[in-house]
Amino acid sequence: IGGLVINEKCNLHCKQCDVNNRAIPDLSYEDIKKGLQIFYNKGIRSVFIEGGEPSLWRDGNYRLDDVVKLAREIGFHLVSIYTNGTFPINFSTDSVFVSIDGLKDTTNDLRGNGINIYDRIIKNIQESEHPNIIINYTINSRNESEIEAFCDEMSKIKQVRGIFFYFHTPYFGFDKLFLDME
Repeated sequence: IGGLVINEKCNLHCKQCDVNNRAIPDLSYEDIKKGLQIFYNKGIRSVFIEGGEPSLWRDGNYRLDDVVKLAREIGFHLVSIYTNGTFPINFSTDSVFVSIDGLKDTTNDLRGNGINIYDRIIKNIQESEHPNIIINYTINSRNESEIEAFCDEMSKIKQVRGIFFYFHTPYFGFDKLFLDME
């Protein structure tokens, strides 16, 4: 399994993320092609396309779906994407991982900085025809008590095939979202 970060641009400013919008240039299509080929040559057969927000990636006339097609042409068996879900979910990938970190108010606070992005994400999921949408939920001190209610909420959305849980890992020491061992 290989994760390829194609850009760091993001339309959100999530409280738990320190790796986006640092003015680092996007990878070019040729750099992506080289990177995918290196992965493949090392025996990697599943690739996860990541960002920032990969939907924002551009290189001339190339768009995200061109990267997916390229990965398939190279021979990857599984091509997935990680997205914040704020853009329509119409990727030609095998799976789409959408980051949502809690119920509406919590997600809006953590990912939308108070702006209602939750409803837009849910709408994009519900309008998607993608057969394999999985939620990424990063457990932290703000949302640890919402896990069961969140799972109940997601179970009502037929497009959601599952939920992955991660633990928040601060980039530098401890932060307000750090979940202590207890």
